[in-house]
Amino acid sequence: MLNVIAVTARYLYVFFLLIFIAAGVYSRGTEARQNREMYALQTAALGLVNLTSLLIFFVKARTDGTLADFWPMAGLYAAALGLLFAVGCRLCPNPHRLLWYGVLMLISTGITILWRLEPASARRQIEWLFLCAAAVCGLYWLARSQFLWKIPCWLFFWSGAALLSLPFFFPLPAGGALNWAEIGGVHFQPSEMVKLCWVFYLSGLYAVPQKKLFRIGRAAAAYTVLALILLKQNDLGALLIFGMVLWFMTYLYTGRRVVLWGGVLGVCAAAVAAYFLVGHVRARFDAWLNPWADVTDGGYQIVQGLFAIAGGGWIGAGLYQGQSGYIPERTTDMIFAAITEEFGVVFAILLAVVYLLLILLIFKRAEEEPVPRLRNLLVAMGLLFGSQSFLILGGTIGLLPLTGVTLPFISYGGSSLLCSFAGIAFLQAILFRQKGKEVARRAKKTEKAKPKREPEYPFEEVL
Repeated sequence: MLNVIAVTARYLYVFFLLIFIAAGVYSRGTEARQNREMYALQTAALGLVNLTSLLIFFVKARTDGTLADFWPMAGLYAAALGLLFAVGCRLCPNPHRLLWYGVLMLISTGITILWRLEPASARRQIEWLFLCAAAVCGLYWLARSQFLWKIPCWLFFWSGAALLSLPFFFPLPAGGALNWAEIGGVHFQPSEMVKLCWVFYLSGLYAVPQKKLFRIGRAAAAYTVLALILLKQNDLGALLIFGMVLWFMTYLYTGRRVVLWGGVLGVCAAAVAAYFLVGHVRARFDAWLNPWADVTDGGYQIVQGLFAIAGGGWIGAGLYQGQSGYIPERTTDMIFAAITEEFGVVFAILLAVVYLLLILLIFKRAEEEPVPRLRNLLVAMGLLFGSQSFLILGGTIGLLPLTGVTLPFISYGGSSLLCSFAGIAFLQAILFRQKGKEVARRAKKTEKAKPKREPEYPFEEVL
């Protein structure tokens, strides 16, 4: 029974995701009533994806005799997803709800694959969703206040540097890197929080058009400080993400192609230097260039991921039908390989399209933002999500070296999930402000076009 449902569900997942993407693309630029219809279609696709997953988990629990564990888990997940949906409908204006719905689809996919791989991890991830919902509400209202935008940009940098130094004082080594900290029994990854500090720092620094060379020098010096700390911690992924955001933000700030091509040369030079000077980086590069040379050690993770992707084929093996247990770090770094094996290559491509649509939506709204600091923040957030997604997807399929970066909203990790939702809260606050200005502008235009009515009674104009 489980095999039949899981095999059939492979096609349903692809169909529902196709409907979700098509509705999201069509809703952009249409009338308000048509937008509501498209959002209703997306809501239905979201609900059907989750109902299909819950049905499979129910049949699996019934087969294993673990229904007593299934019902609390399902109830907790339904409550978390319902809370996030309510928060999104309350905080997100209609033209910008597409961003929130995309996040919910990614969350649904992440919880589904985590539940299949490690139910205990899925439960902890669901519990984090409640904290994320509360954080989104608090940060959303904070971003709509004037206090946040009055904070000087240098304070964000020094706060980020202090956070990034925590693993040296409260170390929790993991995976050959020293990028985790443990304080009072709570372990977290400070670099996830520093990403937000970094985009806020660059957004404020590059908001002033005067003294561009001086400001670029400050940004380069700040990146050098963070890069030295990250190299000491062997955190190659965060180092690349910070560098990519700085590179493109500097290019947009100056508008000069020399910055773009200089960044390419700088990345190549830094990669060569890191290869010869840092053993951890050299091992990652060697495993990427030829993982088959050492399939039992250095290249084991990449090889198992490629085997999983190839084994799933175009349409996937189906939930509980794959061999994802052989994939190392299958709930974090290599979760996309597990998704591809059981959901299929077509579903994985559509999932990448969801990420692309979210990033393009952020960039499109950045073009419409007149305030430089807010516009920079939108661009930096889009670059942050885009670079992080590109690095992990490229690393999983062998296009890039593995960097230990988590896939936003899908990979297991409380600190990563919380910081990703924090970024979405700031984005939605800016988009809500754009919506308010757009409504006011339309109302003013309508008022001007409205013909003036003649007074019906004497002194009516005076009264």
